[in-house]
Amino acid sequence: MNPRKRPAIDIIFVLVILGMLVYPAWGRLEDLDTFDKNFGGRKQLVKIVNNFRYHKLGERLFNRVLRGDEDWLVYTDENNLDDYQNSIPFSEQELALIQQKIDNLRANLEAQGIRFYVIIPPNKETIYPERVPVEVPILGSESRLGQLVAYLERNGGTQIIDLRPALRDARTQNQVYFRTDTHWNRMGAYVAYQETASILSADFPAIVPHPLEDFELEVKPFSGDLSLIAGELSLSEESEFLNPRFSGEVTRSETVENDTRYLITENPHPDLPRAVIFRDSFFESVIPLLSNHFSRSVNAWNFTYDPALVERESPDLVIYECTERYLKFLLQLP
Repeated sequence: MNPRKRPAIDIIFVLVILGMLVYPAWGRLEDLDTFDKNFGGRKQLVKIVNNFRYHKLGERLFNRVLRGDEDWLVYTDENNLDDYQNSIPFSEQELALIQQKIDNLRANLEAQGIRFYVIIPPNKETIYPERVPVEVPILGSESRLGQLVAYLERNGGTQIIDLRPALRDARTQNQVYFRTDTHWNRMGAYVAYQETASILSADFPAIVPHPLEDFELEVKPFSGDLSLIAGELSLSEESEFLNPRFSGEVTRSETVENDTRYLITENPHPDLPRAVIFRDSFFESVIPLLSNHFSRSVNAWNFTYDPALVERESPDLVIYECTERYLKFLLQLP
């Protein structure tokens, strides 16, 4: 920034702040419910200040968000940045415990004739490490996800569906994560779907994943969760969305029980398997794709494994999905 322009920008900034401080007094009494409870106009003030800091001052540090290279937003909460820095490795005891838990769960389910799969979507920074500012150092030699995959391979435990290779390969042709969001975009979700469905098809031949040609690509503006978390930044990006060219017969319904959201899909094809999926928000954009291959699926937005749900649904397969930054929840499996 030209240093001669900085005083003028500072003056504008001060005037904006002063204006927002007196703004609540302009509102009529009947409009007070539009103001924040503790400070009238606080939400608008935060938005204006943060956008001024981002767009005019070029600042990089915001609420739980770091401005990365080429305006990619980096999530700094929930161990996300720790995962990038490899600063919170698993101990050997933790790795052994995770293997024991998922092996026991797999054995229990297979005794009931149910297949079991574990899926770990990687953090955005795992696939796009170059977008993180160089000022943030990588401290350890291996990530927790890398540790876990290697440990299970060495010790013959339950293998997880590792999506990193497929996503890294796909990113050479398409952007697979949102710039303004913590999640993969619709192309990334398609890659996860293709990889997952291909693996499931080895056990369930009726599952035939749709090629990308079965979808029409539509470019639309998008503003992600990190824009909101950072302080309602006015940011958007152009992203590709997938519209199926085929006619689907899947019906969807939702219910909430004990603070858990259940998304239920049904497909009138009895030859397709039934599924129970424990998942987080990353699978929100994968479920519409996968549900085409299940006669019924119950998707529980919860990391707590529920044996009663599995018993009630009598599925052919169970998927346990948790994003890389939530790997600690594997230690809480029964």
